[in-house]
Amino acid sequence: MRCQLYFASPAQFNDPFDCKVPPLDNISTIEFRKVYTRAVRKYFPKLSVSDVAKRVTKFMVEKPQTERAAEARAYLQKEVDKLGICAFSAQNDDILMWSHYASAHRGFALEFASSSATLLFGSAQEVKYSDTYELLTDLTDNDAAVERIVLTKSAHWSYENAWRIVDHEERNDRVGPHKFDPALLIGVIFGCLMPPENREALSEMVAQGPGRPKFYAAQLRIGAFALDIVPL
Repeated sequence: MRCQLYFASPAQFNDPFDCKVPPLDNISTIEFRKVYTRAVRKYFPKLSVSDVAKRVTKFMVEKPQTERAAEARAYLQKEVDKLGICAFSAQNDDILMWSHYASAHRGFALEFASSSATLLFGSAQEVKYSDTYELLTDLTDNDAAVERIVLTKSAHWSYENAWRIVDHEERNDRVGPHKFDPALLIGVIFGCLMPPENREALSEMVAQGPGRPKFYAAQLRIGAFALDIVPL
């Protein structure tokens, strides 16, 4: 067992609104200048401070505001799509979650131990759900921008009860497998429709690994549209 989690690019997500930079038409000229200055410094690191300022000023003068907004949005979206994101749910018995993310209840779910001090999982951030589509008005507040773009979804998705680990370090392997401490895997839940042979194969694979998680099974609750997670 490799003890790895896959961090995906936001460009791969199934929600077309998820992690998309909203229109920047309400951003002030000062804010635009800061965005372009940051972009020029990143893509032209050898330019002097004065040359960076000249490039930015020339761009600001030549481009109308609507064009500036579109280009700044495209630049920011490109940066967001480079992030690596791994999503989790705080709820293990939601029927839709099993239907959408566990092969229609034929797959399985993993339970991890976490706290604010836990390596990797301690950096998970809660996703917020909103009924309104909010624009960005300030790009200097990085935390607010990240929360709006990466940690806010439509209320339609609130059943996910999601948390996300966001890898934003400046390196090329943000998207892809990330190792985790096998001791933090504390539970394996078999889907209620998981074929017996798959359950047996998964049990053997986990038993051969370094961790010792507990095993559970999702079962249909009698007389209700609900699942019970039962220890084995």
